[in-house]
Amino acid sequence: NNLPLTRSLFDIPHRIVAYLSYKFAYGGDNGFATTVSLRYEGRSGRTFSYVYNGDQANLGGLFGEPVNHALFFVPRDRSQVSMSDAAWNAMNTFITNDPVLSQYRGQFVPRNAGREPWVNELDLSVIQDIPTGVGRIQLTANIFNVLNLLNPSWGYIQFVTRPSQGDFSGQTRYGIAKFNCYEMDGRMRLDFQTPQGNSVFVRDNLLSRWQMQIGVRYIF
Repeated sequence: NNLPLTRSLFDIPHRIVAYLSYKFAYGGDNGFATTVSLRYEGRSGRTFSYVYNGDQANLGGLFGEPVNHALFFVPRDRSQVSMSDAAWNAMNTFITNDPVLSQYRGQFVPRNAGREPWVNELDLSVIQDIPTGVGRIQLTANIFNVLNLLNPSWGYIQFVTRPSQGDFSGQTRYGIAKFNCYEMDGRMRLDFQTPQGNSVFVRDNLLSRWQMQIGVRYIF
């Protein structure tokens, strides 16, 4: 085995974590208190690989491995693939505009060469202590993804739109084109699959929304 050195599946090259908390005490000893905390985490997105998609009948017929595991070869020009005019023009434009694919004309894209967008997470916690004489009641409110609460266009978490089919390895892959078969001259016959919204990424509708969790407990 002589595998080339590539990015790890869990590669997170940049990560920033900040925590700020302050407790406001009032009402004397064992009195009322309000604690406000903010937590921020900014980190690089997950890595992913550019691969092919294909029918189940073809899953064992590309580079000796399943089609949806095979790293994508970026055509230098149309002469290296068999496609319709419309499909080639669409894929060629997509490759040219993609900051990763455009670097690998005439080459295979390395494993995990792609990366999902940067993630910003800001959470707010408020704790209110109320004395009762023999203990205290504690009210809590936690707001997750405060950025989205402040502005509906902030706090988005995005991921790859088309993970490979039937893959349970935990690796993230994006299928660029559908592999159909080989032509007699050895060229691959491909169908370009236009990305949803012309983007490789899609917003996570749950994690991109702000959420609130409230609680109460009695401490004695």
